[in-house]
This record gives sequence, C-alpha cells and structure tokens, in this order.
Amino acid sequence: MPPLVFTIAGPGTEYGIDPVSLRAVALDPTTMRAIATDLARSGEAAEDAGQAASRKSQAAFMLATAGAAASAECLLRDALRTQASGPVRPLVVSRLRLVQVLQELGRPAEALSEARAALAAVRSTPALAELEDFALHHNGKALLQAGDKAQAIQVLGEALRLRRHKGGELLIRSSEMAISAAMQDGRADP
Repeated sequence: MPPLVFTIAGPGTEYGIDPVSLRAVALDPTTMRAIATDLARSGEAAEDAGQAASRKSQAAFMLATAGAAASAECLLRDALRTQASGPVRPLVVSRLRLVQVLQELGRPAEALSEARAALAAVRSTPALAELEDFALHHNGKALLQAGDKAQAIQVLGEALRLRRHKGGELLIRSSEMAISAAMQDGRADP
C-alpha cells in the first residue's frame, strides 16, 4: 500500500504520517517552513482579523509539520486569541492543530485537554458535524499519547466508522494506521 501523503495548500506543503509515532512529517521541511513563514507574514498584513488568524493557524500547522513546533505554538496561540470572539469553526480547527503541536512538544495532558474541548464544541454545534471524525481522531491520538490505550482504540474506532461513512481513502487509512499503531506494543508516543 502506498504511503499516506496529504497536501495542506499546494506544492511544497505535502506531508506524510509516520506509522509509528503518528506524527505529521513534512516531505520537504525546508520548503514547507518557507511557505509557512510567508503565510504567517500575509496573516500579519491581512486587514480582516479572522482571515489573519486563519492564515496564522494554517502556517502554524505547517511549521509543526516541518519540525518547528515551538514557533507553531506561539503562532497558534495568537490565532486562537483572535478566533475566540469569532465563528466557532475556525476556532475548533485551530484547537485541533494545537493538539498536534502540544503532542509534538511532548505535553500530552494539555493536548488531551484541548482535544476534549474541541470534540465537545463539535458535538454541541450541529453546523460542525463534518468535523467530528477529525475531532475523534485527534482525541484518540491524544489519549494514546497520554497512556490510555484502550480508550484510544475505542475513540479511534469511532473516528474510523465516521470516516468510512463519509468516504475518503486517505482519512480512512489514517485512522486505520492509528488503530494499528495503538494496538502495537512498545511504540513511540503519537
């Protein structure tokens, strides 16, 4: 089976998922960092605060994927402050990105707290139903890193069921990979 490769925003922003750690890893970290830096700068110059925050959030995810998680956290925290008073969807997306950044930084308790908050927001807002599989998937990975393997497998299974219902081969394979990794012994933290 070919490796999982996702694209964030066009050429140079491709990333794969490490099958052991479950971390997103840029295929070309140098190019992705450069694109992320440009995107973050364009966020600083944007006239609309919501658009600026969304650009910073996306840039932060790219930075984390390219190995610059500490910089990503600062950018995401800035985006989240702006998004706190706006529409809930961008806020939840940024929180899910923060989950990944916190995991990358080795802070599982904080990652799990953010993941649970994002899932609660998704489940309490009918307009966000399309994000439930993402919220569950990131909850499962956060549970796994926090050491709750049984709960992680259950939650990842819920994400997989939703993804199979929605379709989308890459996301289905991503959840299958996460479940497989969770069932392995002696694996690295996600």
